[in-house]
Amino acid sequence: MASGWIMEENLKPFLEVVAFLAECELDEDDWIAIEYGIRDTNIERDIWFTYPDFGSREFTVRAADDPGSGIVWAAVDKDGGLPPELKAQLRVLFWMCQGYDIQQYRQKGTRLVP
Repeated sequence: MASGWIMEENLKPFLEVVAFLAECELDEDDWIAIEYGIRDTNIERDIWFTYPDFGSREFTVRAADDPGSGIVWAAVDKDGGLPPELKAQLRVLFWMCQGYDIQQYRQKGTRLVP
């Protein structure tokens, strides 16, 4: 299992990368389920939102809000455990989502580097 906390504003990019690693794409129905599922979670009371069978790699993704802190706790697991290379990728993802404000690049037709 890989688990840790992330900044709550990074929940969507976190889940998008986990979906990529799970070889799936989240659609509008998935986002609605996630939005409503996480709403009543609470890490202090051990109330988690669980998304089973996530993608073709069949991850189990869990998330719980830490009220008033601005963070969300998350965990990714798989029956039989996660392979070491995937654990390493998820450790990097957790690290990025803890220390950076990750935003989707939305401007088209502009260059990032002059």
